[in-house]
Amino acid sequence: MTTRNNSVGQFCCTSDEGFVYEMKPLSRRDSENLFLKRIFRAEDKFPVQLEGIKNEILEKCDGLPLAIVTLASLLATKPRTKEEWERTLNSISYMHEKDSGLDKMYTILSLSYNDLPHHMRNCLLHLSTFPEDHEIYKDILVWRWIAEGFITEKQGFTLEQVAESYFYELINRNLIQPITLVPRYGMNAVEEGCRVHDIVLNFLISRSAEENLVLCWITRVFHLQMDSSALCLVQYSTCCSSLSRNHESVSSPFN
Repeated sequence: MTTRNNSVGQFCCTSDEGFVYEMKPLSRRDSENLFLKRIFRAEDKFPVQLEGIKNEILEKCDGLPLAIVTLASLLATKPRTKEEWERTLNSISYMHEKDSGLDKMYTILSLSYNDLPHHMRNCLLHLSTFPEDHEIYKDILVWRWIAEGFITEKQGFTLEQVAESYFYELINRNLIQPITLVPRYGMNAVEEGCRVHDIVLNFLISRSAEENLVLCWITRVFHLQMDSSALCLVQYSTCCSSLSRNHESVSSPFN
C-alpha cells in the first residue's frame, strides 16, 4: 500500500514481515533535469540570465516531483524572460523549509490555479466531483462541461472543440494526467481520458469548499442509436453547480 502518513505504514507492517519504504526527494541534478525537460526542448539553449532564478525555484520545490513539474508546466506557458520567472518566484517566496511537502504543493497548485483563465477554473473544479483514481473519459468530461455552461463560445469553433482545447490545456499545465482507456460501444480505437492526482484532487475539493461551490447531482438516461440494429442505453450523471454561502457538504453519486 502507499500512504503519506508514516504511522499508517507502520501499522500495516507486521512484526515478522513487511517494512516501510520512505520515498526520498529527487536529487538536485534529477530535479533540474525534470524541470528543464518540461520547459525546454533538447536543442534549446538555456538562457544564462535565468540561471539564478532557476536555482531559487528548485530550492523552493525541495525535490518534490509533482511540485517541480507543476511549476515547470506553468512557466512553459510564459515568456522566457527574467521578469516573468521572477514574478513566479515571488509568488512562492513565502514558502519555507519547515513547511511540509503537502503545504508546498498546495501553494504551487494555488498559483497554477489562479493563473488559469476564469472560465477554465470551473472546469478544473468540476473534477473534484469524481472519486480518487477515477478514470475519466474525455468525451464524458467535455459534455459535462458543456452541460454546465462552463464553455465559452469561440467564433469558428464548436463548443465541443473549445472544451477539448480546455482539456488539453489542463494536461499541458500538469493539472490532470492523460491516460489511454479501453474503447466503449464496440469501437476499435483506444479512447483518450484523464486521471487526477490525489494531491491535486484534495486541493480541488478544498478549493471548491472555499469558493462555496454547491453540487447537485442529477441522473439522466439517454437512448443512443449506435446503428440500425443496436440500441445502447447509457446512464449519464451530470452535476449542476451554483454558489451558496450556507452549504457545508455534498455527497457524491459515485460512493
